Amino acid sequence: MKKLLICVSIGLVALGAISCESDCCTEQKENDLVGKWLLYERGWSPGAGYFIDPVSPVPPQHMEFKSNGELSCSVEGIADYNFYSVRGDIVGLFKDDPGPSPDSLAFTYSYMFRFNDGNLELWFRYCDEGCHLGFKQVEQ
Repeated sequence: MKKLLICVSIGLVALGAISCESDCCTEQKENDLVGKWLLYERGWSPGAGYFIDPVSPVPPQHMEFKSNGELSCSVEGIADYNFYSVRGDIVGLFKDDPGPSPDSLAFTYSYMFRFNDGNLELWFRYCDEGCHLGFKQVEQ
């Protein structure tokens, strides 16, 4: 019983350290999102394995996250979205201005985002097997 208590305590401390680390870095991640990004890959899974397909640069499909919450987007399927808001590692897209600090429950179209070797990955939140869009930053 004593060993179980020690293992649980260590696990809780480790979990606390991980969550604290992600909380302290959220603002930096959000600031890194600002800029113009070119879609270069799509990742998907049919249930077994994970596949990454290149996306043709012609015609170019861009997302530009502006520091004021505006979004300029030519990516097929989401080009109608003009605004975004970030909560932690989730970015919500909106057709109309959501106003300041919308509740993350109002994010009807959203992605988890992360950076991998300087590239932006938008992960579909409700894709069971994993699906993402990969972007390279465009020089401004």
